[in-house]
Amino acid sequence: MSPREKLGEFALNSVYQIDCLEAMKKIPNRSVDLIITDPPYGDNCNYGRWNKKIANNQHPLINCIALFEFQRILKNNAVVYNFTSWKHYPFLTEFVMRYTCFKIRHMVVCNKKGMKLGYGFRNKHELILVLEKGK
Repeated sequence: MSPREKLGEFALNSVYQIDCLEAMKKIPNRSVDLIITDPPYGDNCNYGRWNKKIANNQHPLINCIALFEFQRILKNNAVVYNFTSWKHYPFLTEFVMRYTCFKIRHMVVCNKKGMKLGYGFRNKHELILVLEKGK
């Protein structure tokens, strides 16, 4: 495999089932153009109809740790699309503005179609924080 087909030790255009915080440590500095992420919220809750625990969801600062790695691996002017919930949005935006080099470019609201009441009131939208790394 040629170096152009790899990013650090990872083959391009491949899917890995691996802890992203550990994997990012192996990615070279300023080598990524775009990150789209839907990380755990760090609230240690069970989500979904199967009531399964999400790996790394017990760490309340998981998004903050990931954002510092994103700063390192992203090229200048690269973008992050970070899915989040309304509960975590205020903390996440405050953290981004105070402690990172990212500029908040947009907040996208994704409306979910076909949602039913289920087990009480549920969110009919998802928030996506759009961040840009400066130079």
